[in-house]
Amino acid sequence: MTSTDMVAALVLGLAGSGHCLGMCGGIAVALRSQQSASSLMPVSYHLGRLLSYALLGALVGTAAGAIELAAWTIFLRFFAGFLLVGMGLYTLKLWFGIAQLERLGGHLWRKLTPWVQRFLPPKHPVQALVVGSVWGFMPCGLIYSALSWSAVTGANAVDSGLLMLLFGVGTLP
Repeated sequence: MTSTDMVAALVLGLAGSGHCLGMCGGIAVALRSQQSASSLMPVSYHLGRLLSYALLGALVGTAAGAIELAAWTIFLRFFAGFLLVGMGLYTLKLWFGIAQLERLGGHLWRKLTPWVQRFLPPKHPVQALVVGSVWGFMPCGLIYSALSWSAVTGANAVDSGLLMLLFGVGTLP
């Protein structure tokens, strides 16, 4: 992994931050809107989200690193490129194929939702951390696109996890 890859991860997150604002911004604001809420609530929420992105990156990086077949990595590169272009077209409202991928992720999300609802509304930063950690698994074409790119670019747990962490930092605005 190069410094260019790390900057690319940040830029990818920054470019998608408008999408994140629309999808997740309300949750972050709600965590801060409580009168008695600590200012650590949104920080804890986002820390949890970034940690789940890094964990997902590490998992896909481990899987990608275990596959040494050149043909498979070429397929992954094309797939990652397709997802990135698809996410751009989806954001521009020109193509909605990414929504199909998000529906697949919805199966996991439906299993996680009842568990996380026990922590809503979060009353202290640890609960906000849990909510953010689970929120990182939300079905999202932008996350899937970044994951596929990080798997190909990093190709091991540490590098792919770091790329996803940097992607997440880019989404913070």
